[in-house]
Amino acid sequence: MHRPVSAQPTPNERRATHVLAAGLGLILAVTLGACGRPATNPVDPEALAAPARPDPDTLLSVMLAPSGPDAVENALRGLPEPLSVTSRTVVGVHGNVAEISELRYEGLEVTTYDLGGGQRTLLVALELTAGSMRNHDLTIGMDAARALSRFADARSLPAATGASASFSVEDEPLSAPYQVDLTFAAGRLSAVAWHAYLD
Repeated sequence: MHRPVSAQPTPNERRATHVLAAGLGLILAVTLGACGRPATNPVDPEALAAPARPDPDTLLSVMLAPSGPDAVENALRGLPEPLSVTSRTVVGVHGNVAEISELRYEGLEVTTYDLGGGQRTLLVALELTAGSMRNHDLTIGMDAARALSRFADARSLPAATGASASFSVEDEPLSAPYQVDLTFAAGRLSAVAWHAYLD
C-alpha cells in the first residue's frame, strides 16, 4: 500500500517513530554520560611514563653472595630495559680485554664486567641515588651520621674519587668482601655505591 507524500503517518507509524527516537536518545544519553565518568580501572600516566627499575636489594645480594653459578647471569638477563647504557673496553691486570657496561635506571646504576670469550659476565658495582637499600638499612636522604654508623665495624679507606667516605667490608659471613662509597650533600646521604673486589 503506497501513500501519497502529503499523507499523515498512521498511529502505528507515529508510535514506531517515537520508540525509535526514544531509543536513539537513550543510546546518545548513555554514550555522552559515560564520557564524563572516569574509567573503572584508571591508568596512572606516571606509571606508564616511569621506566621499570630493578630491585637494588636483589642485585646486591646476587653480586655479593650469588646463590649458584648462574645466579648473576640470570639476574642480568632479567633486567628491564635501562634508560641508557655506556660501554668501554679495558685491559685487566692479567692482560685480559674486558668490556665494562654501565646500565642506568632511575636512581640506580648497574655496572657489569664482561670478559668475553664465553666467560661469565660479572656484576661488579651498584650505585643508588634514589630510594633505599632495605638489606643495609640505607635510604637516600638519610642523615650522614646515621649512614656512617652502618659501617662502624668496617675498615675505613681513603675516600674514592667523588665520594665522601669509603669502607672495606670484609667480615660479613654471607658475602664476599666489598667496598662501599658514601656521598653526602648538605649533611645527607646523596649516593651509595657498592663495588665487588675483582681478582
